[in-house]
Amino acid sequence: MARLRIATFNLESLDDEPGAVPALAQRVAVLRPQLRRLDADLLCFQEVNAQTVARHLPRRLTALDHLLEDTRYLGYNRSHRAHRARRAGRAP
Repeated sequence: MARLRIATFNLESLDDEPGAVPALAQRVAVLRPQLRRLDADLLCFQEVNAQTVARHLPRRLTALDHLLEDTRYLGYNRSHRAHRARRAGRAP
């Protein structure tokens, strides 16, 4: 019987902005080896920030791409949903 291996992570604002604490490189150093050991078929990530690459272009998941470099997951199909921040005083 084939088994499907699923993993989920809340990455708490994964981003590559300058001055982030901890820095993206530090987070990658901890997370990437864990992802490799998992050997998951399906990965779910929450709280991954999208980065602005160029003005007036869609944001991209460059921090996530960096995390997944040199893993089997970089080529996985992706599905994501953009979250829009709520304005203060407005109902959800």
